[in-house]
Amino acid sequence: MISQAKHIIHKNARYLGRNVYHFRKIHSTNTELLNDNEKKYTSGDIVWADEQTAGMGRYQRHWVSDYGGLYFSILFEDVEKLDNFYPFVILSSLAILKQTEASLGDTKHLKIKWPNDIYHKNKKLSGLLVQSRSSGTISRVVVGIGININNTLPKDHELRNPAVSLSGLLGKPVDMDLFFKELMDKINSEYHDFIQGKFPKKLADLNFYLYNKDKKTSFSQAGERFDIIPQKFTKNGQLSALCEGKNKIYGYGEIV
Repeated sequence: MISQAKHIIHKNARYLGRNVYHFRKIHSTNTELLNDNEKKYTSGDIVWADEQTAGMGRYQRHWVSDYGGLYFSILFEDVEKLDNFYPFVILSSLAILKQTEASLGDTKHLKIKWPNDIYHKNKKLSGLLVQSRSSGTISRVVVGIGININNTLPKDHELRNPAVSLSGLLGKPVDMDLFFKELMDKINSEYHDFIQGKFPKKLADLNFYLYNKDKKTSFSQAGERFDIIPQKFTKNGQLSALCEGKNKIYGYGEIV
């Protein structure tokens, strides 16, 4: 089921989110942008939904997308090299963390769990899903973002990872429109810095917020669980970690 979209135009200096298509209910914001055969959407456009009936996480896992969460996707056309694009996805996570940090007034407990989830202590607050369609070396890329804001969450045992919402942490409802606006200002700023080649200058911030930095952490690769010790983000947006006492570099999406 897809409801009719409300088209919102932001007449400012933004590149990302100048056009926002806000649906009450949709199958998946990522799917809407990725399978746009009619070419309704152009690069920088956003599809935002109050509810998703077929929201997805990584590896086709179902993303619980009930009313009250913030679910939106951003379209990027004509991406030349996917590997070079992934550092921006990590910067999007940093923008989400910074906006959540501003809302909470909490600078201690928010972290980025490789490659792009936001955790408060040991509970998941936000996740990103990157999907693409490629033709030769050119890709159409969609960055999907899901943030638990005012939604009621299932019990912990019903989720792969325990979750938490922003309103649950604050003890009161959050103004979704204001949160979205301020978040998009931050994502736009990070995108501007990314295209200016400033990702290496973000490493100090990113490494400060790295989840379980220098601590043994369980990840999976090809369905197998194993432990590594995350150490830092690299200048190319990879993860440097210790695995069985040896330094190893993991690319975006290689482990989760």
